[in-house]
Amino acid sequence: MTDDVSLEERKFLFEQQRWRDELPLKRLELEQKLKDNGWFARAFSPLTTTLMAGVLTIFGSVVATTMQTRNSLELENKKFETSKNLETQKQEHELILKMASVGDVDQSRKNIRYLAETGLITDKTLVEKILARTDAPVLPVPNSGTVPAPDALAPKLSASALDMILSFEIMSRANYEKKYANPNWPGANSGIAIGIGYDLGYVTVPQFTQDWGGLIAAPDLSRLSAAIPLKGQSAADILPSLRDITIDWDAAVLVFGKQIGRWSTLVAARLPNARELPPDSYGALLSIAYNRGLSFDAQGERYAEMRAIKDLIEKREYSKVAEQIRAMKRLWPEQQGLQQRRELEAVLFERGLSSFRAKDAATPN
Repeated sequence: MTDDVSLEERKFLFEQQRWRDELPLKRLELEQKLKDNGWFARAFSPLTTTLMAGVLTIFGSVVATTMQTRNSLELENKKFETSKNLETQKQEHELILKMASVGDVDQSRKNIRYLAETGLITDKTLVEKILARTDAPVLPVPNSGTVPAPDALAPKLSASALDMILSFEIMSRANYEKKYANPNWPGANSGIAIGIGYDLGYVTVPQFTQDWGGLIAAPDLSRLSAAIPLKGQSAADILPSLRDITIDWDAAVLVFGKQIGRWSTLVAARLPNARELPPDSYGALLSIAYNRGLSFDAQGERYAEMRAIKDLIEKREYSKVAEQIRAMKRLWPEQQGLQQRRELEAVLFERGLSSFRAKDAATPN
């Protein structure tokens, strides 16, 4: 019996020891289970991690879209402000030109000062610059006849350029009918001039017949053909026999349109890069060619600026062209009309270039 008790006791003690030994392990297992079932484990379970990655991706996409939209709105606002400022500047320049086109320097200054004082012109620097000029040319009064650009030229030749060329040739319809409706001789090496700056000394008989046929009575057409291609004193000698011929305004305007189209083609062929220029700048070059001919390759000191203009156009150094246009004034120190013409051509070229650059600045990269 004693042995049995002893054996049972030993078993009990053994089991007791075993539980004592396993207790730390059970405690560790319990702690691990508690951890596994806790918030940290649940938060970083495979499923939770996948869901969180998806949420973060969507959030990132929303943030990126929001930032992109905000940047787009800012860019559109900048474009709108630039376009608005450009349009305001254009309107102010047009207003200045209109108020200056009165044929009198003192009145032009008074008009521009009035615009500045009433706030109609906001560019004070421009006004001060204009009023500070002591050699400001007299802008011709716009012609009273409407001369639209030929359809093929309308996109690249501005109305301002066409009006300027016409104004310098005959000033106005009233002036044309008073002074230019009959053949005249401008002097120097010119031929007999008819219509709006049409020089018989520099055309062929077929070209003259094509331009004026049906617009001038046949007998008068034949008489005028006799002046082709007389120039200088020879043209002056024949003038008295032609002075009785009258060319009406509508016919003169029609042929003027033909001339402008023809000269534009010639200028574009001689200065290919000129096609890139805005309408005002292109029109300034056309005005020069219409007045001085296609002398961009002519030799001699008299044509130095014409050659320089061609070189600058070929190099696309457009910002230097106006300087060469003004430099031509040296050729006519006593002729105010040509001095004014060169100045206005330079101003028109610069105005076109200014609008060209402003549009580029408004275009996003």
